[in-house]
Amino acid sequence: MSSLDIQPLPAGQQMLLQRLMANHVMSNDKAKLAVSSLLEEVGEDAMGSTENLSQIFSSINQQLNPAFGLEIVTMVDKSGEKAVKYHAVVNTQCDDVAKQYSFEKAFSAHERAFIRLLMQRMVEEGSMKRKDCINLRSTLNKGFKLSLDDAERMVQVLLDEEWLRVSARQEDSDDDEEEEEDGENDGTSQSSRKRQKKKLRRESVQIKLELAPRSFMELSHYLSDLGLEEEDMPQFLFHRH
Repeated sequence: MSSLDIQPLPAGQQMLLQRLMANHVMSNDKAKLAVSSLLEEVGEDAMGSTENLSQIFSSINQQLNPAFGLEIVTMVDKSGEKAVKYHAVVNTQCDDVAKQYSFEKAFSAHERAFIRLLMQRMVEEGSMKRKDCINLRSTLNKGFKLSLDDAERMVQVLLDEEWLRVSARQEDSDDDEEEEEDGENDGTSQSSRKRQKKKLRRESVQIKLELAPRSFMELSHYLSDLGLEEEDMPQFLFHRH
């Protein structure tokens, strides 16, 4: 497709794309809510006359890919009890742009060395306790150094920015326990307790962490370079005409 063939997206699709990029990664449920909200806000015509997510993503990709070399891709996460779909805007080409990993401008050389080591261990082991992630600072290659406080901060940043997450299996297990404990309480207090418990759990040094969907979707080439085999990658769905 030449630049002359690229057409402006309908207003609703532009707004959905902006929200998707702002969120980095969006679950399928959240994406559906965003579409419903935009339909009420701008109308069906501005969404391209469809409510079907895959069709909307295909329409956006038809303009986004040739214009910027990007496209919306869906990942199927089967690590928990139920398969969950996540959507993100990614560079799917293994080129120099794709290999300018998201960390390079945001972190120092010492922090990037720590992130690379942490990602590599995650690729090798699947999940790690938070304390073990932090303690990787002591095994950094010669020439790189990170204090305990900085290592703790880096792990928290990777959690906050959704490169890492609490192990999905542990989330499922803890949610089951919470349902049993809170069965007799009202929904509002139960929801508040769940949020607080999850916050405390994220901060616990014993909690197990794993790569989050954002890492697989935005850093697939990076993870491949670190040794992640193709068969160990999650399933990706592409929205193309």
